[in-house]
Amino acid sequence: TSTATETAVALNELDGAYWHSEGSNVTGFIPNGIICVMFHVSAIVGNDTDETYVLSLEVDDASAMNDTPVSVWSQTISRSFTGILYAYVDSQNIRALATDSSGSELYMAAKATLGGTTPSITYGAWIVKSKMT
Repeated sequence: TSTATETAVALNELDGAYWHSEGSNVTGFIPNGIICVMFHVSAIVGNDTDETYVLSLEVDDASAMNDTPVSVWSQTISRSFTGILYAYVDSQNIRALATDSSGSELYMAAKATLGGTTPSITYGAWIVKSKMT
């Protein structure tokens, strides 16, 4: 019923080996290739016709998603939509967009941004596949 960020998952950032030194083109490499996240929207409220919904994937170098979170994918959801959505994110784009690497890991979390009079959405999100390119 309000904007919320879900629990983050680690993306297994590679930055501890000798070849991941600063200035290297592989510093902070995310090894997952193309990441596919499935969103299952099972209920949504549109009674007042002013409710707004945006689902997004955020990344941050803090697991609490409270340092410098960056959106790497987002989709506005219709007030009448229920069903499955797929988000595809290239891990190389994640590192290009999320340039803060002050932490030792990079995390991804789903976020639902809600607006309007009586917004409410029920959904689940999980990584269903990653494929090396």
